[in-house]
Amino acid sequence: PAVLWVYLGLGIPAALLLLPRRDWRQRPLVIMAAFAFGPMLLTAWMFVLGTIGAANADSPLRLTHDAVLAGTGIIFVVLIVLLAIKTRYTTVDSNARPISPLHWDEKLIISLIAFAVVLRWLTISYWPFTGYDPMWVYGYEGRLYTLLGHIPQDIGYYPQFIPLQYTFGQLIYGDVNDHAARTVMPFIHIGSIFAVYILGTRLFNRRTGIWAAGIWALYPHVGHWAHIGDLEIPTTFLFTGAAAFFLMAWYESERRLRWHYGALAGLFLGGALWTKPTAGALVWGVMLAVGLEFLRVKGNWRAFLPRFEAAFFMGVFTVPLGGLWYVRNILLGHNAVDFPPDYWLSLAERSGREFSWPLVALALLVCYLLWGAKYRPNVKRVLLGAGLIFAGTLPTIIPLWTWQILQTPQYRINPPDSYINPIEWALIATGVIILLHTLWQYVHEYYKGQTPKQAAIIGWMAALALPYFFTWFYSYSYHYRLSFPIVPLMLMPSAVIVAHWLTPERLQAWSRKQHRVYRFALIALAIPGTFITFHDYGAGWDWFFTDKLPDDRARYGAESGSLMMVVDKINEYIETHDTPPKIIAPNAELLPFHFPLLGIDIESLPTQLSELEGATHFIYSKHALRAYEQAGIVPPDTQIVAALGRREILTQITAQYDGNFFYELYELNIDNRFKLFENGFNVGERYGEVVFGDVIRFVGNNVSFNRFIQNERITFEFVWQPLQPIDEDYMIYIHLRDPETGEVYATWDGPVAPNRHAYYSTKVWEVGEYILDRRQLSLRDFPDVPNGDGYKMVIGVYNWQTGERLPVTIDGEPVGDGITLLTRFGVRH
Repeated sequence: PAVLWVYLGLGIPAALLLLPRRDWRQRPLVIMAAFAFGPMLLTAWMFVLGTIGAANADSPLRLTHDAVLAGTGIIFVVLIVLLAIKTRYTTVDSNARPISPLHWDEKLIISLIAFAVVLRWLTISYWPFTGYDPMWVYGYEGRLYTLLGHIPQDIGYYPQFIPLQYTFGQLIYGDVNDHAARTVMPFIHIGSIFAVYILGTRLFNRRTGIWAAGIWALYPHVGHWAHIGDLEIPTTFLFTGAAAFFLMAWYESERRLRWHYGALAGLFLGGALWTKPTAGALVWGVMLAVGLEFLRVKGNWRAFLPRFEAAFFMGVFTVPLGGLWYVRNILLGHNAVDFPPDYWLSLAERSGREFSWPLVALALLVCYLLWGAKYRPNVKRVLLGAGLIFAGTLPTIIPLWTWQILQTPQYRINPPDSYINPIEWALIATGVIILLHTLWQYVHEYYKGQTPKQAAIIGWMAALALPYFFTWFYSYSYHYRLSFPIVPLMLMPSAVIVAHWLTPERLQAWSRKQHRVYRFALIALAIPGTFITFHDYGAGWDWFFTDKLPDDRARYGAESGSLMMVVDKINEYIETHDTPPKIIAPNAELLPFHFPLLGIDIESLPTQLSELEGATHFIYSKHALRAYEQAGIVPPDTQIVAALGRREILTQITAQYDGNFFYELYELNIDNRFKLFENGFNVGERYGEVVFGDVIRFVGNNVSFNRFIQNERITFEFVWQPLQPIDEDYMIYIHLRDPETGEVYATWDGPVAPNRHAYYSTKVWEVGEYILDRRQLSLRDFPDVPNGDGYKMVIGVYNWQTGERLPVTIDGEPVGDGITLLTRFGVRH
């Protein structure tokens, strides 16, 4: 009910107030506007509360259940008063044309959309937040604001349209709850479908709008991403709405309405910028359209002014909400916008796959011109141009298909191999030139030099989309979802062609068999996008119909089992200790989602053990590895990563490697490395002052047993202490020798404290610390050692690169290059 209050209770009065009176009869337009303006008003009010609360902890104006609802009540009253005034002083357009009934295939498409939306609503309700970005930013911030009652001033990065809506659901619920937060997601998804419909309907016709909405809603990638809770679908909703209102203003002849639609376009663009900074690419798209229009009219100001006015009013009304977050960030000392690290830019694919929507439109256009158009252009040149374009793009598309379907070796899938090469670019450019020239001649001949309005509108849509497409292609094409905001603009040519080709009149001339085939084809094409919502990368297909994931803990674990093992152990620590843990977890961006108030340090990149002092836990993960590498730090060369095998100071509590990620949780006893008898071991055997090469002191050792029996292992513990910084990387050798002849029967060489990622290289040893070198040795690899007693064990230190051994002194006296342990050993096979 609370979400309906926002989207309908606030949204509909706001939509009716802001839309022209003549548009009130268009219910899809009213719903689209309501689903945008309602949450815009809500989040703007919540931003005020969250900002005041951050500045004054004692202020009653904070993010609380009562304050938020009271504000929405006041907003509603103001809207109703203003709407009453508008209703009194404006009139309804009495010349509105009657709405024609829907054709049967349009009803089928709408039914398929509705069915898909219902299934997605179910999956949205079932899942908590499991996607990386929602857990890292939007879901985490929703939890944090709910618990704190304000927006912390150290929060920057993404704007707040989605996080504050997630906060609203949880404030109404009364506690942190993902499902309460996610109640807004179906409304946003439906809003995006209505926005695509309005774009097609108002710029072309209702049939085009229905086809466009169907293509967008049943696009499999949208179906999969609908339940994730990321920013792409909300951004698409508002970006598309902004583009629709802008083009409505662009083509509006009445000045008052042109200004009005321009202002509405600005409000929607402001909302898009209030959602994600990448929506700002539409600003560049509008500027490109304005520049092209200036060139088209050859600088004629009178002809240029109407369309300049549309862009001007759009810009003016974008600023209030669109600039709010960025100004706030600057005032608080943050960057206005934080761009992704260069690492992500290097993953952009820049392949033919990024041209999928234009290629679909091109294929449909060729088919229409060859078989559907009344007049045909030069067929050979059309096929040549299209063929060259496909020849330039398919070499980087087909390898992905063959790899996914036939499991062929990966070829031209990942960058830089996926890049379109110069020859392919030349083919594409040549094909485009030939095709455009052919189509230009076709238009000049059959349309008497006048560009068809539909083609012109598609051209302006392309101008609006081009800056975003260019940015995405070269910088962010590592994931398809990042193209979503311009997908409605890119799919519109396909919708126009299909709607123009498969008209109701043409369908009426078909036979029953053709109708059945057409109906079957529509349903078949809708199946992937409809049911893909039931697929999850971690849980597979059967999760909804079984009890394999009975609760949110299991659902989180399906996506990242290793992370949830860490979460469970931290919860255990919290339950059994009076003070909260202090955790250093480099780049573990998902962890604060589960512990919003714990103050986990995910920003630091410590390299020395001394940097962990005062902390109770350290977490090493795949994300930490990536962060170190991006900072130019080689993880195994750091003292911390090298020391992960030193169990006496970094006790591994849990570690799991689930295929996607790995997380390792360590409990810290860093100070114990300077305390010989307080770090969990005792030195049983001593030899006086034993020093290797004046740099390493051998303190002593322990042995668990003195007889090698078959393949059983004996635990050896050696204690080392560096006397000065060491520049070389030394290894330890251990020899089992004959007591009489000194013949070496078995050797065990290796570094100190090896772990999955590195070993405790002597280069990182810290002067004065005690280093426990624990090894388990057996004769499994030495079956020829004779049975007997009295074998000697000799250990030494050597440079693994040169093989040179360090000389040994005991109490200052040279004793060679190794030391013989006091214990003698027996062998029994």
